[in-house]
Amino acid sequence: MEMDVPLYRRYTEANASGILGVSPATLKRIRTKGAIAYIRVSDRHVSFFGFQLLEYLLENIECPATANENTKSETTGSPSAATARCRTWFDTKTRQTCRASLGTTDFEEAKQALTDWFVANHVPKSKEPDDHPLATIIARYWQHHGQHIISAERTRISLDYWLDFYGEHTLAEITDVSLQEDFHTWLAEKGMRATTVRRALSAGRAAINFAWKRGEIANAPYIIPVTDKERKAAPPKGRPLEVEEVAKIFDTTKIQACTCSSF
Repeated sequence: MEMDVPLYRRYTEANASGILGVSPATLKRIRTKGAIAYIRVSDRHVSFFGFQLLEYLLENIECPATANENTKSETTGSPSAATARCRTWFDTKTRQTCRASLGTTDFEEAKQALTDWFVANHVPKSKEPDDHPLATIIARYWQHHGQHIISAERTRISLDYWLDFYGEHTLAEITDVSLQEDFHTWLAEKGMRATTVRRALSAGRAAINFAWKRGEIANAPYIIPVTDKERKAAPPKGRPLEVEEVAKIFDTTKIQACTCSSF
């Protein structure tokens, strides 16, 4: 396959600079200017999805169009020798960024052409959990489903917790129960109640099951739920009522019922 930069693989800033053909310092300046999208892993570390790198290249690299690619001019709509948007990929053997025209100078048309090419040339194959990055699973889930549901904002926050804690871990690595328990503890130390921890776990579990249902992974690892011990450790929302207080509630209810029935 011609494309050597999977859309949902995460790259460090050093690796990303190699794909873009710039120095790490130059990439940092580009990122600081807001010219490229990235993921904030921690206060001092960032990473990039493959599609973010390719989108940057698509927006900034142009190449001469050739007649046999039927490139359309933005002004006349006829074949032209004007510059066109390009599909780019990094050749690991030659260590060079390669380009191929997308046949249009219009950015939106170029994005659609790139999408069509990718769909036609890349078919996700079922993978065992051990060789599938968790970040890829989460990114696919968010793009194809998570961002479109009613609770999208809450889901995004929950998925960010997964990315912040697990980082570059694969699905096989998160089957480690002790690591999952550390995740529970990490969430609790942020001041989350058991219900909030459960919601965060559900978001990640949904992303993994989504990949399994689509055939992207052969099986889904078990995600341990919030335990009874964790639920009991959460501080109560209020104190228990005294008998006299319960009696007042019943008396008030009876008075209100009688008042309503008199009408």
